[in-house]
Formats: sequence, structure tokens, C-alpha cells
Amino acid sequence: MTGLSKSVNDTAIDIKITNNSVAGEEEGEPFIIVNPTDSNNIVLSYMHFGGTSSLVFPVYYSANGGQSWNLSSFDTEQIFDLDSTGLVIAGGGDPIFAFDSNGRLYFSWIYLGVNVLNADSKFIVYWAWSDDNGATFQLSEGEKRHILLGEINLLTYEMGLNGDGIFDRPWFDIDRSGGPFDGSLYCSGLFIPNDSTPLDGNGMICKYKRANVDSFAYVNTVVSNAINVQFGNLRVDGSGNVHVTYVNLDNNKLYHRMSSDGGVSFGTINEVAVLSYDYNNQNYLVHTRENPVPSLTINRLTNSLHIVWTSFENDMTRSYYSNSTDFGANWTTPQSVSDIIVQADKQVFMPTLAVNESGHLSISGHVLDSLDRGTYFVVESLDEGATFGEAIIVASDTTFYGDYPLQQQAFFGDYENSDKSGCKTYSIWSDGRYGEGPKIYVSITDHCADWLGLEDVFPVSDQIQLQSVYPNPVKDYLDVQLNLKNNTSLSIKLVNTNGQLIKEIYQSDDALGMMNLHLNIGHLLETGYFLMIIETELGVITKSLIKI
Repeated sequence: MTGLSKSVNDTAIDIKITNNSVAGEEEGEPFIIVNPTDSNNIVLSYMHFGGTSSLVFPVYYSANGGQSWNLSSFDTEQIFDLDSTGLVIAGGGDPIFAFDSNGRLYFSWIYLGVNVLNADSKFIVYWAWSDDNGATFQLSEGEKRHILLGEINLLTYEMGLNGDGIFDRPWFDIDRSGGPFDGSLYCSGLFIPNDSTPLDGNGMICKYKRANVDSFAYVNTVVSNAINVQFGNLRVDGSGNVHVTYVNLDNNKLYHRMSSDGGVSFGTINEVAVLSYDYNNQNYLVHTRENPVPSLTINRLTNSLHIVWTSFENDMTRSYYSNSTDFGANWTTPQSVSDIIVQADKQVFMPTLAVNESGHLSISGHVLDSLDRGTYFVVESLDEGATFGEAIIVASDTTFYGDYPLQQQAFFGDYENSDKSGCKTYSIWSDGRYGEGPKIYVSITDHCADWLGLEDVFPVSDQIQLQSVYPNPVKDYLDVQLNLKNNTSLSIKLVNTNGQLIKEIYQSDDALGMMNLHLNIGHLLETGYFLMIIETELGVITKSLIKI
């Protein structure tokens, strides 16, 4: 390990999802997932505040590993309008996904709708599914489309009697074990009941929907009845056991519990670690949404559990990693993520974990210096967290979080996640570079590439699509087929592994439509690895090339 490095100097290897640069329009709480039955199918969503809508959850999907993206036709705001006549959207969030063993995709999100006359509001947790890789979604009829629904008055904070209560920060996973509960969809979260509900719990709960059933069961399984619990994660292991982790804010401890009966009951409470977090008097580093934000993942081959979390210590933010090989009964001594990436003098902020089908583990997260300048990294372990390789900076620029007032409800770090498939880590996060406020960025890191850090990166947009690059490996002539939906300037450059420009091989001030380019690059390159950078006003594409 040699510390954080960036193999492509000054070359963008992350992609901003939208062209949104308006400081008052915030993008946050992103989620990305890869279809376990088809690694070319990637889906993501996030929340978007401001603009023409108060809050929407756009869904983008790719059928070719992220080379091109399409915007789903699914309109979450339209669903809310059908459900909530007379209410206006006052908030919400928490978009999450899960795939089952057959490639069915499940989606959940939250809307808070308010009656402006009396401040009464509905708090609705929705769910839907897609059988076409995220292009369209279906919903059950009526209240079956709700995981939970509750009422609260936003002036008095008194709970209403309609529905059952508030259900916050849900987290999904699906049983893909082939066992007796195969296909069950589980959802953990914080439940705050009203006075009329027959449902159990006042704290962390788990809900479930069995396979081939069109609604979640009208039952809560209690994970913790401690009222001040939050930040739940849920994962299902390769044997069908359901694991939930959460933080008790009264004693600042991270806990784990497991269910071996399909979420009907949970066993022994296991302590994972002690952390530092004062939610009543927090010395915030960047913004007021900072929290321990644990991220749990499971190697389904060995059923080992892995978790990272953030702890706030002496006005510093520290993040830690631990694992368990006995179904969560015992956990390893927490290891500082700063030590893992060999940056002990830096602060690691709200990291996430992902594991692939071979058990390879990745940590993705923000790293900040003493001046609160942040960037984003990915690091991988091939041996269940015993050792980690070299950390790669995947952000193309830094964010100066000092630009943002501490009281701002900025969505930096909160609810982010990552996923893995094969050699690649798919990271999604929010940062505020250039003072634009929270905006979503994505990076796809190929850990198997001989030129570690040179990645194929494609914009999450249907305005620019790279149809093909052939042949690759290339000897002399390279055929590039590119589809541009709007007029744009176009520049194609070749860059070496040190990030140095070799040559601009194509340029146009007015490019549009399907472009078939036949480019002679044989005389420009020696044998080896290179990047082709396609720059347009619609987005930037980074494509790795091998010259033979």
C-alpha cells in the first residue's frame, strides 16, 4: 500500500449525473445497484429538490454496463398526486433498490405531503417493481403500494391516527439463497407508532414481503425497542439469514441482530462497536446531517459480514471497518479506514461497502484534509478485509466543504452506497465542488485493469451515447460510433497512463446525430494502454484502449 493515488492526472474519471449547476437545486441520497443476473444492467436514483418540481426521484438505467443511460418513464411525483389529493410535497427521500434472483427490480422512496391549511401531513413509504431492467415500474393497488403510512402535524409534531406511524430510513435486501424464504423482500427502518396502530415496535423494525405476494405483510418484527435508534442496514446472507445493524443513540453503540426464520423473529443482540456521536450537541465538521451512517455488506459465499461507520472524535471525523465470520456474534477490533488507505492524517467521511460474487470487498468514501477539502476514493480487498490494495482517487476535483455553512442541510455523504460486480466497483456520491451545492457523481472502477485507475466512464444521460469502439485492442484504425441527441462541440483526445495529452484526434464545433468516425491512431501510439477522452457539452466519456 502506498497511499492514495490518482493514475490519471487531471483527467476526469468520475461523471456528474446531470447538467444541474444551480446552487439552490440539491441532489442527494443516491443509490446505485447492479443486476446480479446481468452485470450490464445498472440502475440508479437520487432525490432532486428544486427546479420545476419540489421533489422527484429520477431513475436512470443502463443495459450496457454504463456505456449509455436512459431515463425511466416512471414518475414518482405523479404517483404521489394520485394518492394525496389536496396535499403538497413537503419532503421525503430515501430511494433504495433491490434485485431478486430472476432480475426483478424493487424500488422504494418516501414522500411527505402536507395540507397547507392545517399542517397535517402524510408520511408515505412507497414500493414498486420493474421487470424490464428499470425502464418502467408497476405498483400494487391502493394501500398495498405502501410499505407504511402515517400522519404527523408539522407544527405540533403530534401523530395523527390515519395509518400506523412514521417509518424512516428504510433499507432493502432480498433472499437469494434458494431456501424456504427465497424471494422474500425485507425492509428495515425506524418506526414511530401512533396511538391507534396494532403494529408492534417503537424503534428499529423489520418488515417483509414474501415472494409472489403483492403487499408487505401487516406485521412489524421488532429489532430494537430502544426509542433513540437509527441508521439501520439490512442484508440477507447466502443461507437466507436476515441481518440488521443499527445505532443506539443513547449509548453510542453499534449493534447487530440476526433472524433465521424469515424475519419473523430476531435473536441475540450483538455489540459491534462503540462510537462517538452526540446528536443533541454535535460539533459538525461539514453540515448538520453528519451521522454514523453504518454500511453493511455480506459475502454470500462465506456468510462473512463486513461493516464501516463514522465516529466523531475531538472535532475530527474518523471511520472504521470491522467484520464477523460467525454470523455477527463476534466482530474484529475496529480498524481505522484512514490507516487502510495510508492517510492517517486525513479524515474519512461516511464511507460505504460493497462485495462482489467472488467475495472481493470495496470501501468507497470521502477523504478530507484539515482544511475540509474533500475528494473521493475506492480501495479493494481480495482477502475478506485482511489486507487492502492501493486506494484510488476517483473524483476529478476536490470539494471545499468550508464553503458551506455548518447549519446547511446539505446531503454530502448521507445515504450514499456502492455496489460491485466482477472486477468493477460502482460508486455514487454527492459533493459540492465549485460551490454548486450537493450534486451526484458516479464512478466505475475496474480493479482488474492492468492500468489500475484508468476506467471506462460514461455520463448518466441519454443525450450522448457511445455505440461502439472497434477494434479494441487496436493496431491502426479505430472506428468510433457516437450518437449525440443535441448540437454540441466535440473533441476526441488520446491520453497516456500518466494523464498526459498525446494528441487531439478529432474536433468539431457543431456535432449532432449518429457519427461514424474512422480514425488512424496507429502512428500516434506505442504498444500499451491509453485513454480516449470524448468531450462534449452533453457529457464526457472516458474509454480505455489497448494498442497492439
